[in-house]
Amino acid sequence: DQCKDAKQTLQDEIDAHNNTQNELQSSTVFLSSTKQLLRNTEKTEHAKAKEQLQKTVNDLVAKSKAYEIEVAAHKSTCKRLASTEEALKSTTPDLALERESLRTEKVA
Repeated sequence: DQCKDAKQTLQDEIDAHNNTQNELQSSTVFLSSTKQLLRNTEKTEHAKAKEQLQKTVNDLVAKSKAYEIEVAAHKSTCKRLASTEEALKSTTPDLALERESLRTEKVA
């Protein structure tokens, strides 16, 4: 009878040990899955961040090119204005002479 009790106790301990091992194995599998999920999430987040950064860089490059075009157009306009101003300056004395000659003709 005592032998039977000892066998049962041993069997209970074996069952408890097996249950603990199964729980440990399940926990290990869960931990491994969680780690993999975390790695995948990190990769996804990294990819999203990289994509957003690339979009921002592309936007900045496009704005920079547009700004360069505006600056070039502004410089061109300034040059045209300067040459127009020079042309006006060179014709002003001619206009003054013409005006004087018209006044002289009117008076005469």
